[in-house]
Amino acid sequence: MKTTVVIFLTFLTLLQSGLAQYEGWQHGGSLFLLTTLDGAQLPAEAEVKDFPVLVRLDKDWFDFRQADQQGRDIRFSAGGTALAYQIDAWDRTDGSAAIWVRIPVIS
Repeated sequence: MKTTVVIFLTFLTLLQSGLAQYEGWQHGGSLFLLTTLDGAQLPAEAEVKDFPVLVRLDKDWFDFRQADQQGRDIRFSAGGTALAYQIDAWDRTDGSAAIWVRIPVIS
């Protein structure tokens, strides 16, 4: 069994994708979490709930100038549903961030 979790990263105004709650947002991107039984070393019937995933942002591929100074305008969603997250570190000057995103279910 293989599960794909797609997390949409959105910020600021006017996102061009079809995500209803973020239809007015300008910038967005996708992060893909691919899980397999072998990779996660879980039995076939396993289901992991509320799994925290560390998302690291870097200036090489994320433009911190387009986000709020402290990252207050960043959002995450999967399948059109907003995901809970916590910013652990946000350094706009250095161009790096560490954000914990809660994935509701991995099966």
